[in-house]
Amino acid sequence: MLARAGFVLAALLLTLYFGRILLTRPPFLSDDESYLLLSLKHYFAGEHLYTQVTSQYGPFYYIVQKAVFGLLRLPLTYDAGRLVAYIYWILSSVFGGLFIYRLSKSMTLASAACLATMWLERVLSFEPNHPEEVVLVLLTAGCLVSVNPSPVALMLLGAIGAALVFTKINIGILFLAAALIASVCVLPAGRLRNIGGKVLIVAMVAGPLVLMHHFLSAWARGFCLMGILAGVSVVLAGMRAEVFSPERMRALQYIAVGALAAAILIVLETTVEGLPLNGLLYGVVLGPLHHPDVFSIPFVVTKEMALLAVLLSLGVAGLYWFPGRRSGRSWIGALKCLVGILVVGIWVQRNIDYTIPPSFSFAFAPAYALLPVVLLPKMGARWTLSEFFPRIFVMALAATQMLQSFPVAGSQVNIGAAPFLLWAFVCTHDGADELFDLFPITKKVHRRIGATSFIGVMLVPIIAVKMVRTEIRLQRKPTIASSLAGSTSLHLPPDQEMEFEAITRDVQTNCQILFTMPGMGQFNFWSGVPTPDGFNTDAWMKGVPLEQQQHTLQILQNNPSACVIYRPLMVTVWGVPEGGIDTLPLAHYILHDMPTVFARGGYEIRVSPDRRAPWVERSPAGTP
Repeated sequence: MLARAGFVLAALLLTLYFGRILLTRPPFLSDDESYLLLSLKHYFAGEHLYTQVTSQYGPFYYIVQKAVFGLLRLPLTYDAGRLVAYIYWILSSVFGGLFIYRLSKSMTLASAACLATMWLERVLSFEPNHPEEVVLVLLTAGCLVSVNPSPVALMLLGAIGAALVFTKINIGILFLAAALIASVCVLPAGRLRNIGGKVLIVAMVAGPLVLMHHFLSAWARGFCLMGILAGVSVVLAGMRAEVFSPERMRALQYIAVGALAAAILIVLETTVEGLPLNGLLYGVVLGPLHHPDVFSIPFVVTKEMALLAVLLSLGVAGLYWFPGRRSGRSWIGALKCLVGILVVGIWVQRNIDYTIPPSFSFAFAPAYALLPVVLLPKMGARWTLSEFFPRIFVMALAATQMLQSFPVAGSQVNIGAAPFLLWAFVCTHDGADELFDLFPITKKVHRRIGATSFIGVMLVPIIAVKMVRTEIRLQRKPTIASSLAGSTSLHLPPDQEMEFEAITRDVQTNCQILFTMPGMGQFNFWSGVPTPDGFNTDAWMKGVPLEQQQHTLQILQNNPSACVIYRPLMVTVWGVPEGGIDTLPLAHYILHDMPTVFARGGYEIRVSPDRRAPWVERSPAGTP
């Protein structure tokens, strides 16, 4: 027992150290990080979301962040924002480990799950303060809650779904869809269950088609097929599984009560803050409908990948309908374990490029077709309710959350894959005994320390090596501790640090208001120079309504000391509206009326045409 406790402690310490290193040595500074910090700053100051503060996300994220920053008494800085992201990252990894421990009772496999979740979600270090960090905690918490499907736990599951809806509506709907699938599959055999299953199958086909209909003629056809295969196969497997439940399970009622109660509380909180209901409706529902038109990164599924997914789905279907499946063949369990180890291995070995290409192609996508494997019962036995519910839920959650990568297949791919990774660990545990019993040499290991624990002991060093190698590689790169305000924890490349310092000093000396094109709010934080207003998204050229852009334009025109930092390269990355950038009055004013007084490293500083004061350029030493 002492050795296992030491094993868990070592894994936890490595998790803590890994997260700290990645957050202090960012490969790049995401525009999303500064945009969200700026939106939090205006929100904390009492300005209203959506009418005074532009945001693409729901109010729950802002309510939670306000509570966390207030409870910890943190200022709004890069250092504090990354500390909060670190807390979320660790918490989600611990929840993932606890979920596996509750199912397997193996401390070593739970440690491996904790490390694997930390490794998988290292994308959080790319864009701290993004709502995805809150989403990840809620997803892993939902998996943990599902282990004990009591009335209180089910109501909490519904509350988590509501919180996700009021953070990112697409993710919330997908979460509640997974809860609905699990609820229908635990209903007793009868008419209601049969009708519910058929409705779910139709929904699993229609959902991806409706979601991606604008892009089906382009890149989304393969991704849509993947989503349909995963969703339909999960429902069919859940409906075919045999569950022993002596009592009628009313999961859906409890989940609905929890979701409704949480939704009412969130709406009441926004009302107290002065947000009108029409503003809430826009921020939660209507605004997100336009997101695919603002920015997208394709999730490319090749014909070969689609064909492989179809073949895998047919193979899994054969296992369910194979006549001898219930004849006590242990190879079914062994197959489950091998599938789980394979998926864990894919995610552990997968490297994330630090640059964002115009499209993503993920070789792991066909593995989602294997999701129903987890519900193949051991030796033909029936599942108990406590065994079945967390398995059907995590399987359904993995299938639905894959779709959150539409329309932006960036960090969302890894966030949405968290339930998929946990599903793989469940498969590994469920089939470990059967796999080890197939070979005489592994039978001895099975009898001594347990097959599940042994696999955990093997996985932890493999994951740890990947993490340590990443840490060593990052620490070898030449960096210096940043002297930029509120960013002392950051270690940036020396040339980048000097460039940022030069821009910041000039802005501090010469500007009273600072706007950026596209949104680069880090310069507002580092210089202390305020923004014109709360409309400061990174992709404001396409994401901010024209009337709000007009408000910003008027402030810039009325202030001779107003400045704009312009970065041409990133404007093309974030995209421009149809007709070109000059169709926007605000952009036209910046590009054609504001003269350039500073140019360095792809950045330009432009000033008001009414400026009378001379531009003072600061020396590297910081003196005029």
